[in-house]
Amino acid sequence: MLTFGFSQVANVKWNMKKLFLLLVLFVGMFALDFEAQAQQRRRQTVMRRQSRRISTFTSRVKFAAVKRYATVGVSVGAANYFGDLVPRTSVISTDFSLTRPSIGIYATKRIHPHVEVGGSFSWIRISGSDFRSQDPDDPVAKYRYLRNLHFRNDVKELSLFASYDLIGNNSVYIRRAPLNPYVFGGIGVYLHEPRAKAPEEFGGKWEALRPLRTEGQTSPYSSIQLDIPLGIGVKYAVATNFDLAFEIGYRINFTDYLDDVSTFFPDPADLPSDLARAMSYRSGEANDILSGDPRNLDAVMPGNFTVVTNPDFPSAQYIVVKSSKGNAETQGYGPGSIRGNQGKDFFIVTALKLRYIIANRGTAPKFR
Repeated sequence: MLTFGFSQVANVKWNMKKLFLLLVLFVGMFALDFEAQAQQRRRQTVMRRQSRRISTFTSRVKFAAVKRYATVGVSVGAANYFGDLVPRTSVISTDFSLTRPSIGIYATKRIHPHVEVGGSFSWIRISGSDFRSQDPDDPVAKYRYLRNLHFRNDVKELSLFASYDLIGNNSVYIRRAPLNPYVFGGIGVYLHEPRAKAPEEFGGKWEALRPLRTEGQTSPYSSIQLDIPLGIGVKYAVATNFDLAFEIGYRINFTDYLDDVSTFFPDPADLPSDLARAMSYRSGEANDILSGDPRNLDAVMPGNFTVVTNPDFPSAQYIVVKSSKGNAETQGYGPGSIRGNQGKDFFIVTALKLRYIIANRGTAPKFR
């Protein structure tokens, strides 16, 4: 017969209490875990529903507003002129020593994974000089050297354009390609005013040539012109919100008077003033007006030229080149002689551009 003392009974009771407490703790932890899993399942269900709603929303809006970011930027670059006052008669000839600066501001808006549209305002200087560009020892170029015309022109251009990225981005701007080539094209309107430096007897200042009608025009050509910008470039994402771009832009123009040279030397009587005659006829000048260097006409055409001064219009002084075999005129810079080639002028702008991306938070769908 088994008997239990008081202490044994107490131990059994205490062990039963511990077992009960452990059982309660285990059931509580199981209940908490079950509730946590239930909450997780509910969150996943909500997320799946939201994902389906987002998919429905983005399918209705193929390129959502949040992806249509805008940019603002600045550009600095160099401009090269192609026209009548260049080293050779080739259309692609230019004088790189007469490269001049350009600056601009612009803004764009992305409207498609590949496409941005925008506008820009640019100040572009172009320049040309027969004395600087022509080789007096060249059998062809020396005639342009004798012509001795020059100009500079500050072009103020306002343009609208579209660019096409070769690598598209159907997401927000932070997922854009780090290096992205592009092409662009557009239409522009610009204000221009070619100028040349007057002879010292007329003040030696830079004078606007258009009002002088240096080729005998009945009215001045327009200072407002249209152009078509075309070009290529490449963008590099230097930071989250900044792109650096390098581009080359060609300007198709519809005027031959960016340099004020196009057709023929006029009759001095058709020009409005002595200043106009002096600015039209410059072949007889002994020195280059820009540098002051002598032109050495005797070395270029030894004994084969004559300096002619019109008795009625002394400011219309020019040279006539004679044939070595007689007195037949072979090249003249007087009335009726060729002054330009009548082709359209153009220029190319090479630019480095920095732009800041303005994130568009767009209009997100509301979920309830």
